[in-house]
Amino acid sequence: MKLKMVELAEICKQHKPKPVLQVQVLAAKFDCDALFLPVSHPELNPIEMIWAAVKMNVAKENTTFSLAEVEQLTRKHICNIDSAEWTKCVQHCIKVEDEYYDVSDDIPFDG
Repeated sequence: MKLKMVELAEICKQHKPKPVLQVQVLAAKFDCDALFLPVSHPELNPIEMIWAAVKMNVAKENTTFSLAEVEQLTRKHICNIDSAEWTKCVQHCIKVEDEYYDVSDDIPFDG
């Protein structure tokens, strides 16, 4: 029996084993969760949120567009960030992370 390339590809696709992620296997072995988060996602990194706020404030106040003024404004706004703002950003990241965990519970893992 001769198969066409398309038919052969379909048979291969049906019998292809699912990839096994060793991180998930190891996590399951020790009764832990492995949550895969997007790399450098701003809502999951407090420093990204802080940096965005600094850049926004610098852009609002920058009138001469000189490097010296940008540097001075950047230093000023970095110094103005207090622990309350950091705490707010960290809490937001934890909230988003928890939302990812909630969704991940609905995704089956065959480990």
